[in-house]
Amino acid sequence: MLLAAAERRLKLADRLAAAIHDPRDPQRVTHAMVDILRARIFAIACGYEDGNDID
Repeated sequence: MLLAAAERRLKLADRLAAAIHDPRDPQRVTHAMVDILRARIFAIACGYEDGNDID
């Protein structure tokens, strides 16, 4: 909960997503880049090093 609160306040995932060019077709995108980054940041912070742990 503390990490989520810090991320909401700092908007780290939003700023990272804004800095990364997303070449995907917006009509075919299921998960926004910001959501992918947020999930990855939280997974790493929780000790999950591999991306295959996110389901």
